[in-house]
Amino acid sequence: MSATARHGPPGPFVLNLPNAFTASRLVLVAPFAWLLFTGAPRWTLVATFAFAAATDLFDGQLARRLGQVTPGGAWLDQMVDRVFTVAIVAVVLVHDLGFAAVPAGSPDPARPVQLLLACTREAVGSIGVAIALARGVPLYFVEPIGKLTTFVQSTAIAVILLGPAFASWLAIACGVVGAFSGASYVRHALRATPAGAPGTTGRSDA
Repeated sequence: MSATARHGPPGPFVLNLPNAFTASRLVLVAPFAWLLFTGAPRWTLVATFAFAAATDLFDGQLARRLGQVTPGGAWLDQMVDRVFTVAIVAVVLVHDLGFAAVPAGSPDPARPVQLLLACTREAVGSIGVAIALARGVPLYFVEPIGKLTTFVQSTAIAVILLGPAFASWLAIACGVVGAFSGASYVRHALRATPAGAPGTTGRSDA
């Protein structure tokens, strides 16, 4: 997988079963929010979140088995990872900080800080997105640390929802890994060749 391939444009989006499976992560934010605001037990929240997060493990495998791997699908997977994480964290923060017109209150006063630490990749990476847009650099970018961060992030959020004593340490670890992942994206945005510049190709990571 060459640097040129990773930095290429995502290509056309194709609506197929693996891509629908990827998009289902966003759909599952709604039942998660309903369970949270109706006072459901923590284990049901974690189970719903874990089920949604687990789709990230299987959509790529399904695409390969069906021969439906597309650059657009790989791009969709990366974007859904980010939006899903931010949406889940935002829902929990609204609940915990009492912004909604329902009984609220965090079971752990540290949970909002823990969740914000879990979103370090998105916070730092947003700087890279702004730079990429300003420079005309394709937003799609894949590195191994990105997948590692997604795994650590999903694990950390699940543990934070459960609320054990070690959740803060895992949140800090997630913040450190996320900072490196976000910084990698910023580096890509600064160094990548703008789309359409001489020497670029249309190849993309599948």
